[in-house]
Amino acid sequence: MSKLTDMLRAQFECDHENTGCPKTVDVDCHHLGEAIVDLCDLFDGAGRARDKAFETIDAFHEWIPVTERLPEHYVDVLVWSPSDHIEIGHHNAKSRSFVTHGYYTQSVTHWRPLPKPPEVK
Repeated sequence: MSKLTDMLRAQFECDHENTGCPKTVDVDCHHLGEAIVDLCDLFDGAGRARDKAFETIDAFHEWIPVTERLPEHYVDVLVWSPSDHIEIGHHNAKSRSFVTHGYYTQSVTHWRPLPKPPEVK
């Protein structure tokens, strides 16, 4: 829960049994604060879901060291090598090297999946 949510909850707490106020959102009642707290809870949850989605996207798009894992055989990926920088290429499992621009190279240190192409309407 966020600090804002805690602060609002503390500021707008109500003793429903002793005040006679209905436990519903009523603009004329101090329960408006409770509605604000509920909205903050919703936004906190949405923010956590958004953050998790971005973490997942970031993890998918991180550079993968070739020492940890290699891409599937003949699947185009982005590759990084200190000499050629970023290129599109694929891994050839038989030759145990990457192929970029039709040339075999063993200088690739990292790779990552290609992004999905845009949808054409």
